[in-house]
Amino acid sequence: MRIDRADYLEINKLVTRLSIALILFALIQPRYPYSIPFGFILAMLVSYKNPIVERMWKRFLFMGLPKLSTEDKKLLQAIDALSKYKARSTSWNDRRRVLFRRMPWRHQNIAMKLGFTARINDVQKCINENSKLTESVIEMVRDEYSLPPSCPPDLAIEDNIRVIETLCHYARDWSSLGDVEVQPLVDYIKDSITKVLSQDAQRQTNVIVPGSGLGRISHELALLPFHSVHSVEYSTLMYLFNKFVYSDSPKTYKVYPFAHSYSHHVEAKDQQRSIDFTQLPERPSNLHIHNQDFNEFTLSSQQENLVIVTAFFLDTAENMFEYFDTIDALMNSVTGTKLWINVGPLKYGTAARVEFSYDELKALLSEYNWKLLDEQDPKPLGYLTNLKGLWQGNYGVTMWTATK
Repeated sequence: MRIDRADYLEINKLVTRLSIALILFALIQPRYPYSIPFGFILAMLVSYKNPIVERMWKRFLFMGLPKLSTEDKKLLQAIDALSKYKARSTSWNDRRRVLFRRMPWRHQNIAMKLGFTARINDVQKCINENSKLTESVIEMVRDEYSLPPSCPPDLAIEDNIRVIETLCHYARDWSSLGDVEVQPLVDYIKDSITKVLSQDAQRQTNVIVPGSGLGRISHELALLPFHSVHSVEYSTLMYLFNKFVYSDSPKTYKVYPFAHSYSHHVEAKDQQRSIDFTQLPERPSNLHIHNQDFNEFTLSSQQENLVIVTAFFLDTAENMFEYFDTIDALMNSVTGTKLWINVGPLKYGTAARVEFSYDELKALLSEYNWKLLDEQDPKPLGYLTNLKGLWQGNYGVTMWTATK
């Protein structure tokens, strides 16, 4: 078994600490014959927080459990993150109280008169309300999947940001608050499709939407007479929140997307703005939701035409060529119209192996034998933007349609 350098160093530390503990125990034991419990406690202390010991302990605790599939692991991670949303958000909000109390009493008294402490309490109410939705998502998952009662510690994710971001997408995708960001994308995509494909042709067409998030664009396209629309999302949290959009017994939830930041507000009440998210009673019959890496996605049934819609997706690639290769592979089996519609910025992540400019990206399209049918000038568009806030960010969004 190969041991990497990090583990080798941790083993060295552990052996050194245990050696010191044994020497101390050897010196103490002759004088204090009943010091065996002390030696045990000493050994526990020197091995505390050692990654090697922690991994061994976790394996011991969970070695009797059945081996989990990759899907089950991802679902358990998501459930674990959702179940901790309220506690983690409350802890974050309580820190405001701690920092507040570090001020001199005179300053605290003035701030209380201005209503700041009342706002902290109001934000907590927003967190409590948001948690009703996260708990309902957990209930949906538990009802649908047979999963172990708890998440193994080595799978747990110590991060609340992804849950908050996913929760905020209900405001962007499924409320009038987000229409200013999403509707221009939907309009361009639909217009580009109807210019090329008649309604009869759409019935012989599959549509794939990678990086579909909470599925607003996929849903809008599924309302057209396409044979099938495939919403493909890598994030399990996004995937589950997308599935939660549809319910046989629809409910309405209040979501507070701006509660998680005290900064950039014109009025204190802006932090407590809410949206009403109402579940839809029925999912379109031609809409299929997948929790999958787009680079591994395949179609189970082929149709004459294929449309791929990349919305705020291309710049998520670690290797842009892999996305192009995957799209090419999906298009190769199509005998009719091949359409690629893209809307989105070029804000690459920290691990991107190549970061093309827009001109370079268009040259890459030519290399793969794509021809532009339409190209719009980049236009500023927000993403999860607080339009009442003092800080508002916009992306320069490119919109183009290509065929081959």
